[in-house]
Amino acid sequence: MMLSLYFIVEGQSEENFIEKALIPYLLENNNKFNYKCLNLCGGINFYKLIKLIENNIKQYDCVTTFIDLVRLNNAKFDNYSQIMQQNISSSEKANILQQQLSNKLEFNLRQKLIAHIQPYEFEALCFADADNLAKTDPKIAKNLGKIKKEMSSYSNPELINNHQLPAARLANYAYIKESSTFAQYCDINIIRACCPHFNQWLSQLEEVLLNKKKGITCVE
Repeated sequence: MMLSLYFIVEGQSEENFIEKALIPYLLENNNKFNYKCLNLCGGINFYKLIKLIENNIKQYDCVTTFIDLVRLNNAKFDNYSQIMQQNISSSEKANILQQQLSNKLEFNLRQKLIAHIQPYEFEALCFADADNLAKTDPKIAKNLGKIKKEMSSYSNPELINNHQLPAARLANYAYIKESSTFAQYCDINIIRACCPHFNQWLSQLEEVLLNKKKGITCVE
């Protein structure tokens, strides 16, 4: 039986990325699989998210999320503001919130969830692959040097959240979130090399695909 994946994503940028970049990448490196992508259109609520996961997790081999770490103030995650103020890495903050999602599920279903919260937001991936981002718009290409200079203070793009978040920074250089074609040009391997939290998520998805290929299934 073919493996099935269910993606729950925050908005259109994430959906485009899944459909046009991530799925082709996974298909190229693994056997075929079925998938469905649910776009929340920015409406993130912890309890509704749990309900969505619970309603779909028994129908799929794996359910995964792709939402931003920032702007979850009204999403009702436990102690969100305090977590964001802690002197810990962006990945550690995301891990705490991911664990909250997992902990709400019945124990025997948790292994079918790969909760992913992207530090600090989707546009960190654009910074990671700035050369291909530049292919999306001549105006962005003219600002490529400035975009790369923005990265000089950070060891990886997932740490960008000082005064301005990644999307706001890129908007200064002609990036328009709603119309960006980044997903059509980006190189997943470049993004993986620059973004360790994203790479961890993708490695988990690949492990699910590999286990299915080997005939290893989750306990129901």
